[in-house]
Amino acid sequence: GAPEQQGVIPRAAAQVFGHCAQLELLGWSFDFQASFLEIYNEELRDLLPPKEGEEAKPKLDIVHSGGETHVPGLRSCAVASTEQLAVLLAQANKVRSTASTKCNEHSSRSHYLFRMRISGRNTRTREAIEGELNLVRRRALLDG
Repeated sequence: GAPEQQGVIPRAAAQVFGHCAQLELLGWSFDFQASFLEIYNEELRDLLPPKEGEEAKPKLDIVHSGGETHVPGLRSCAVASTEQLAVLLAQANKVRSTASTKCNEHSSRSHYLFRMRISGRNTRTREAIEGELNLVRRRALLDG
């Protein structure tokens, strides 16, 4: 749909992709990895579909080490455009947990976390950078 009707994740990712495209003129190239995590009833759930032939994943847990927070075993997927990200978002939203509430029988009571890791390299200056875009949705998501 129209950009003003899109959610925060697609709009933020579009800004990142657009800015990185401009930096390519200065010798930069970028790789992007997206992951989707849900916290529902104090359980962590990976919202990316398993790859073909992939075994059942172990129970996910949050690990704090070296001043960083990780979720070992959380899947990530390479993305290169807003269109690819839109497909992953749709897949992730399909498997989100929903529970009936007094307000709406199809609302999600989970926390939804989106992470996009960005790795950049400049072939001219030999610089390398890494960063992350982390977005958390805490309010109920209404289906439909």
